[in-house]
Amino acid sequence: EEEVVKPEEVTPPLEEELPKEEVPPEEVKPEITCQNECSQADLKRCSDNSYQTCGNYDEDNCLEWSSITNCPSNTICQNGSCIQQKCADGTLYGECSVNKPKHCDNGTLINKCSICGCPTDQLCQTDGSCKTVAVNTILLLVEDILSEGLTQELNTYSNDVKREFGFETTLKTFPSSASVFEIKSYIKQIYNNYKLNGVLLTGNLSTGKLYNPEIAPGSIWYSEGLPLHDYIYQDIYDVCKYS
Repeated sequence: EEEVVKPEEVTPPLEEELPKEEVPPEEVKPEITCQNECSQADLKRCSDNSYQTCGNYDEDNCLEWSSITNCPSNTICQNGSCIQQKCADGTLYGECSVNKPKHCDNGTLINKCSICGCPTDQLCQTDGSCKTVAVNTILLLVEDILSEGLTQELNTYSNDVKREFGFETTLKTFPSSASVFEIKSYIKQIYNNYKLNGVLLTGNLSTGKLYNPEIAPGSIWYSEGLPLHDYIYQDIYDVCKYS
């Protein structure tokens, strides 16, 4: 019987271990030291009439103030917020108060009856105030764009007629676009409720005719001859009627 010879078992060679790849150590970045400029995110502060907001706007972990944001026009920065400018009574800048004739002028309440008007039964005076007038009155009708520049002249005129004749003066401004009817209605209102002694017209206002019913036709001071636009210093004190 033939003997079967088993083949020798060949042990495979051990795998050669490859050297491990060297991993460089992590580079540790130096910690950025900083200090907070503000204490709380979203906190706001004013800078003149602008504001800044607290937050983290760069690479560090600290809080800093943002760039400046301007407040809208007609507002001011207060406690980090843009608020509308108001006078002490709550009137917005450049507006009339509910308390006539007060006007909010850059934070100060001033009398400005030529713009804001007067309470019922009071009339506008040349100094901007309102007064209950129950005496002889001279009515000053002035084109609105001229009234500011004529303040001194109007005051001088008012003082003159007060000193010479004891008359009070009442100021009313109209735009040049005002109709004859609008002006006429106002003069009639004054004429019917007060002792109107004269009317002074200044500026480019539409008017009818003024005449003194005591002066006979043909006189140079009758309606056709009475000038509708007078010099600011001319005294007008005859009793006048508007027609």
